[in-house]
Parts: sequence; structure tokens; C-alpha cells
Amino acid sequence: TIGGGTIDNISTDVLTNIFYVPGYDSNALLALQSIVTVTNTEVGIGGSDPEDTAQIRYLAPITLRANNRAIGLEDFKTLALQVSGVGKAQAEADVWTSVNLYIAPTRTAKDTDEAPGLDSLGNPTAEFYSLSDSVNTFLENKTLIGCTVTVQPPTYVDVIVEVSYAKFPQYTTAEVETALKKAILTDFGYVQNLFKQGIYVQDIEFSLQQVAGVKTAKLTALHRDGDVGLNNLQGTASEIFRFKETNITVSAI
Repeated sequence: TIGGGTIDNISTDVLTNIFYVPGYDSNALLALQSIVTVTNTEVGIGGSDPEDTAQIRYLAPITLRANNRAIGLEDFKTLALQVSGVGKAQAEADVWTSVNLYIAPTRTAKDTDEAPGLDSLGNPTAEFYSLSDSVNTFLENKTLIGCTVTVQPPTYVDVIVEVSYAKFPQYTTAEVETALKKAILTDFGYVQNLFKQGIYVQDIEFSLQQVAGVKTAKLTALHRDGDVGLNNLQGTASEIFRFKETNITVSAI
């Protein structure tokens, strides 16, 4: 009944012990446990960790921009980000009467979820549907009459990265290559990436040059999964770029 952040977004069949029943002493409770079984048939949703400093810097000014009315596309995005649990948002529309609003859950830098808001099959989770309901409720009295808002889940786009590097002799190959991968996953992980974001070769190379033990580092490939080449990337309104360790190749010069 009392949560502690995303750690309490538990899976099903986790709550299996009876800890307390009003009016029961320990012996009565033990007797009850011998004949009654309990479980949770639904997953836990809605738990979110406190915002970190980077999230606060990004979200705090947004609360002042929309003036509590959704007129332009930026207003829809801004208002959605004011809903608890929404970490990313982007709106697009061909006509003002029909707006697609893409949202994704908030996460901290330590979270290991590769596709927040989606399950392993790519389908929206209970967490996403809960956020979607909250966003729709929040926008209900802020949207122009005649305008329909459709809240949509994100599309995660895997990025393929290949790095060529040279190290200083006092560092081992293993520690440098591990540090290079960690730099990419940290500096370009879920928390840092937004809808419709660009990923640029020079930004990744700058990050890699700061890694201890690296003499020089250059990208030899940067592209969407399924494409080829060394390219700057540009996401669409529904897309969030995703970096995974299995898609990062690091090779010594």
C-alpha cells in the first residue's frame, strides 16, 4: 500500500504472504495462512522515482509555458509533461482538429528498462494505459472544442554504433572498451533522448574523447538498425532513439 518508486511496479504473483489481519494475533495469522492463499493478479503500476537534477532542469520551466490551454502543438506537449509519470511528450497534427500526442514514462538514469511503456512484444503496458488515461483527463477541459486528441505510445528505434579507438598504454583494453560503451549508454540513454531528437556524430565523438585512457576515438558507423553508414540521425514525432550494449561495437585501431 505504500510504494517506494519504480521498484514497486511489481509483476504478477509477487504478493503471496498475509502479514496482517485486523484482530488476529500471530497464532491466528499462521492458522489462516495454512488454509488461505493470496496473490496479486495485476501488475503494480504508477510508481515513479523522484526526478533527478537533469529532469528538474528540463521540466521546471515547462510548467510556465502553456498557460493551462492547449492551442498549439507545443501546448499539448507542455501540458502532457505536467502529468505525473510522463517523462517525454511530442504532438503532431495535419489539421488542428486531430492531434496525435506521443508520450513515454519517466525514468531515472539507473533504470534498465529498454522500452519504457512497452512490453517485450512491443505492445503498450498497463503503465502506458494508466498514463494515457491521466493525460486525457488532464487535457479534457484544456482542449479547444472540436479538437480530438489521440494519445499514442512511443516507437523505439535501435541505433547501431561502431567505434574505432586508440588508448594510452597504462590502460587495459578491457577497461577502456567497457568505459567507451558506458559513456555512450550513459550520455545517450533513455533519460537524455526525447521524441523527434537528432543524434549527431560529433556529439558522440566528443563524449568518447572524455573517457579516461582514450587517446583518440572515432565513429566508423552510426545508423538506424537495418540501415548502413555513418550518418547524423533525425527522429520523427513518434520516435525515441535507443542505444543498447549489444548494438555497440568497439575496436582498437
